Amino acid sequence: MLRQARLLAAAGSLLLLLSALTVWSCYRGKPQTQPPASSVQATTAPLVRTPVLSLPACGSDGGALDINCPAFPNTTPTAQPQWDYFAWNSFIAANWPAVNPASNNEQRGFPNLNQRFTSANPNSLLTWETFKEKRELFLYPAAIPPAPAVIPQPWNAAPSYGPVSGQIPLCPSSPSPSAAAVHRGNPLAPRRFFGTGGEILDSLDETVQVASEALESQGQLCSGVPNPMCGTSSQADCCLVQHLPVGPRVWKGSPVKPNPQPVIYEVKVNYDFYNYVIHNQYYLDAITKGVNGAPGAAANDLIQLPYRTSAAAGPGTKNPNRAAGYNAESVATYDGSITPTSNLLPMPVGAVHLKAAWMLLQNEDPTKYHTAEAAYFKTENNKRCMAYGTFGLIGLHIIQRIHQGNGAAGNPPGGTFIFATWEHIDNDAAGFTFSDFFSGQPFEGPPKRGFYPSPASAIPVKRQFPILPRTVAVNNAVHAAISRVNPNSVWLNYQLIGTQFQAITVPPMPIQGNPNDPTNIGQPLFLANLVIETNAGLQNFQGLPPLTAAIPHFQGNVATNHTLHFNRTTNNMSFNGSGHNMGGCMGCHGVAQSRGFSFSFVLLGGQAGADVDTEKNFTVPPQPGQ
Repeated sequence: MLRQARLLAAAGSLLLLLSALTVWSCYRGKPQTQPPASSVQATTAPLVRTPVLSLPACGSDGGALDINCPAFPNTTPTAQPQWDYFAWNSFIAANWPAVNPASNNEQRGFPNLNQRFTSANPNSLLTWETFKEKRELFLYPAAIPPAPAVIPQPWNAAPSYGPVSGQIPLCPSSPSPSAAAVHRGNPLAPRRFFGTGGEILDSLDETVQVASEALESQGQLCSGVPNPMCGTSSQADCCLVQHLPVGPRVWKGSPVKPNPQPVIYEVKVNYDFYNYVIHNQYYLDAITKGVNGAPGAAANDLIQLPYRTSAAAGPGTKNPNRAAGYNAESVATYDGSITPTSNLLPMPVGAVHLKAAWMLLQNEDPTKYHTAEAAYFKTENNKRCMAYGTFGLIGLHIIQRIHQGNGAAGNPPGGTFIFATWEHIDNDAAGFTFSDFFSGQPFEGPPKRGFYPSPASAIPVKRQFPILPRTVAVNNAVHAAISRVNPNSVWLNYQLIGTQFQAITVPPMPIQGNPNDPTNIGQPLFLANLVIETNAGLQNFQGLPPLTAAIPHFQGNVATNHTLHFNRTTNNMSFNGSGHNMGGCMGCHGVAQSRGFSFSFVLLGGQAGADVDTEKNFTVPPQPGQ
């Protein structure tokens, strides 16, 4: 193999390997053919992506670093750290400076080939930032038939966040947004909006992390002021949230300091994901679509998000319509010459999800962060209003549906998802804190809703599993390659935390050897991003959460668990036909797979998931003196 030859030629030297790599560029697009709502034909066929001839000088091996390629890599890596290089190549493609949609006919998802990854300024608009935010795809009210439902905007349309945008006034203290931050000069129409949801006046979207098990000690959870929501309950009873589902909320420093800095999240999906949802009308809820909607499709094993492949054929499927789909769409080569009147669609690269963690910058050096100007919610004079500010990127997930193998000897068929996550290098020492938000249980009496511990006693954030040595070596090699081109690159401030590419079952406790790499394949068993999966439950994730119904065709041995405790005794995902109780990102998203939603919580939540990831009504910590 070409990759093996490169590795041998490098004689074990990562630096020589990096200098020997070729440059490649293979971006393609499709003409704009957004059909009217009446002509959209639902199909459950996955998009089969086969190799195409590339433009000159772009290699096809995702297992060797290439800092000069704006295209997502092919799926040829077979071992670690090759998957870490695959992940970095994906990071490079996603974070390539973008063609600005605002001045180019709202063309979204295109890299600017006149720029380079290493030359990006801290405030450059990046390719992934022009993808669709999940609220653009799902936050549209479904109407009860026969009234028509609202159709999401075409891919090449200005950002729209549903009914919230424009309904909340601008804060009197808000700085005036730049022209690039708004649509057509309207400050109430932000192009980036961190903090919108269905509950306009009582919602801070994407501020609480996904539900997880409270594994902190009772002393940690109960420290500080007793929860005011407990009413007449004793403090001890009020604090009994261990092993119950909570949603961590994270701040830099104390949550009750003046002008606190909560971490805010943003979820994006690429064109293939968007197109698949549109063609199948999965943006509609179950009321409108009935059994034919996403829940019905999931129950019948029909949801298979598009994958990309370097093999000749796709994986097998129960779906009889797999051969149908969009393969007949015409394809036009994208050579970087987009004009203000261009009308293309991005290169098909399979389903890609991204989840970013942002922090409103205050005293930080903005040159050390990738930054974005965005609108967000705040409260002034006891009223909710919208303000603009500069946010710094502190965490990023990239989740990709890929297919690997054509069935030949030594190259088995099968599709999977690759989970990779990055953090800002200062996260460990930045002084982040967290508190677990508990929303109560349906079987309880008076709710104990609130933060555990109270925000005034928030718990310091601590990484429970260090980055694996092989990934550290890859990070060092990548940083060395970037530094040789641009020693001041903002990307030198970001590090890969790990890549999950293969499902393994969590071994019996205690784990022998390295507890985060028990199989010694260089893959973190408990992959977690410090500012996206923060508390002990998420950093040690395994098993099924409570009240989760498993789809029988995935896990016949897993019954609906109506207990209040997390289930560690059954499989949470299926991989290559076998069930696994997996840890980390793959195991967590495996819960969505086990329910038939192709590893996608965005699809599983649908319109409900577009409001917020977890909790949409919670008390913002009070400020001193208020």
